[in-house]
Amino acid sequence: MIQIGITGGIGSGKTTVCQLFALRGVPVYYADQRAKELLESSSALRESIIKRFGSESYTGFKPNRSFLAEIVFSDANALKDLNAFVHPLVSADYEDWLQNQTSDLCIHEAAILFEHNRQKDFDAVVLVVAPKEARIQRVQNRDGWVASKIISRMNHQWPEEKTRPLADYIIENISLDDTRDQVASVYQSIIARFGLD
Repeated sequence: MIQIGITGGIGSGKTTVCQLFALRGVPVYYADQRAKELLESSSALRESIIKRFGSESYTGFKPNRSFLAEIVFSDANALKDLNAFVHPLVSADYEDWLQNQTSDLCIHEAAILFEHNRQKDFDAVVLVVAPKEARIQRVQNRDGWVASKIISRMNHQWPEEKTRPLADYIIENISLDDTRDQVASVYQSIIARFGLD
């Protein structure tokens, strides 16, 4: 099975690109979404987080996302610890998901793929990019965040000039029609490159 990583900064449009691949019948694993779900469903993960960050980390079975975000995005060691709890579970979950796929091609979507040197785990990586102003506007429209909060999240992800050289394919996600054409082109290239015709 050919595994393609799709990554990009917050607000770049990874989900849009993944949905366009999914319309072509490519199964997509959304790592960031599954991480959020595992934070609620895994009792072992919940216990580890409460032990590290305190009882305020959870309200019942629901993670206190704003409390945790305030800690981890102001303390690099705290962020490293949280990732150390979450990422192994997501990796195991992805492996389980792969076992249930019958397609010759699948996609793994993750925001911080290069930051964790995960590109080596995939046959190719697609980087989704967009202008900073557009990304800020998208997140404001989607989540209602203030610009300063979005910029803070951006600052915890690698800048585009660092990720571009590491990508096999780059999709400039500015207009939907153009993005749709780029996805079609990248899809055909992947099919040809890995002999999936």
